[in-house]
Amino acid sequence: MSEQPGPIDYADEFDSRLPLYESLRDEVLFILNNAIDKTAVKTHSVLGRVKDRSSFLDKVERKGYADPFAKMPDLVGTRVVCLFYDDIPKLSDLIRAEFSVISEENKIEEAADDTFGYMSVHFECKLLEHFTGTRYDQLKGIVFEIQVRTILMDAWANVSHYLAYKGAASVPANLRKDFNALSALFYIADQQFQSFYDGVTKSDNETAASDIDAHETVVPIDRGTAAKLLRQMFPDRVDAQAWDVSQFAEEVVKAGYGDIASLQDAIRSGLEQGLEAEKQVEKFEQRGFFLTDTGIARFALAMINDDFYNQVYGGGDGFPRVIEKL
Repeated sequence: MSEQPGPIDYADEFDSRLPLYESLRDEVLFILNNAIDKTAVKTHSVLGRVKDRSSFLDKVERKGYADPFAKMPDLVGTRVVCLFYDDIPKLSDLIRAEFSVISEENKIEEAADDTFGYMSVHFECKLLEHFTGTRYDQLKGIVFEIQVRTILMDAWANVSHYLAYKGAASVPANLRKDFNALSALFYIADQQFQSFYDGVTKSDNETAASDIDAHETVVPIDRGTAAKLLRQMFPDRVDAQAWDVSQFAEEVVKAGYGDIASLQDAIRSGLEQGLEAEKQVEKFEQRGFFLTDTGIARFALAMINDDFYNQVYGGGDGFPRVIEKL
């Protein structure tokens, strides 16, 4: 009777399969990134890895697998880390559409009520059958894993992995309260990030749906009101991205503007000079320099407000007051 092969016997087989696993990892990442780019879901990271040989052999020995290549769905693993809790179902739907899902485990809903724990949604998948050709034929039958979690779930998992604690039971008794309190803080933070995002989105939508009468009532400056003002003043210009409008709002408040009316008046006061400076920009279009609505507003304010000019453009004989020197 022949002996069962030990873990060491699988080392050469693992090495021979490694290029195939690496190709599968790259293919899964390509499909995921391409599909995510077509959605409105913002991700923090989309990462993939092939289990290294030492981890593979250790798991074979620990689990006693007779056929480890068939028993380990995580030889190829990818992880999608999103920003907000409500993005997890959206990404889960995307995975179900892009891959053949063999099994699915929601460790978020199954987690104990008293701990944040190791939380994510796990999928065991294969490539879809309609992928054909030499590029896919050897890859289609291999099972791989995809995990989906929020950035805070990922942070908790990474820190607790470093500390080597799987849960409260393995934590020293005198530290369990601290461990559980930290767990609760992460959970609350995850929920509050989602709540804050929902609130900001609602506020931005409500602001965008109504006209701002800056001189009828006092309208405070924030990202939403600044964006609305700029779009009312410069409807023919490209809308700046949200992060740039946020930066602009921070800049104008720091420069002393307290409400939308004062900001609107200031932009109007410097606009003629700003437009003259912008004409020089035509010389630099080949350098990819174009003014959005925040761009022309910055030009206008820089012409009349030294504090704003010094803060944004560095003062002195800098841009854009002497743009012709560029």
